[in-house]
Amino acid sequence: MDLGPIDAELPRKEQIPKESFKKNDRVKALLFSVQKERGRPVLLLSRTHPKFLRRLLEAEIPEVASGLVKIVSVAREPGEKAKVVVDTEDKKIDPVGVVIGIKGSKINPISKELAGEHIDVVRRL
Repeated sequence: MDLGPIDAELPRKEQIPKESFKKNDRVKALLFSVQKERGRPVLLLSRTHPKFLRRLLEAEIPEVASGLVKIVSVAREPGEKAKVVVDTEDKKIDPVGVVIGIKGSKINPISKELAGEHIDVVRRL
């Protein structure tokens, strides 16, 4: 990936298995490491790390971004399935319903971004 004067790498092991990218594709990824190679910084990116799903949820769902709904835990098999545990302190709010949205309106775009990964959202007991 080219970010101007800084290089970024999305190693194959950090890509979702079903994905392939072409030159000039826009890709969302998690910055998980910065290394120096030949005196220049190189950013290492990931699309398979559980924090990537967490960050997508925070970016796409306002109630998660504001802290009204909290993500307790995330577990993934990249490209296949994921489990997200959510909770809230407000007894009037259904955190699972908020994250999923009406007819999946909030979770479906995130699933598409993750190559159709099935995302189960459950409430913390």
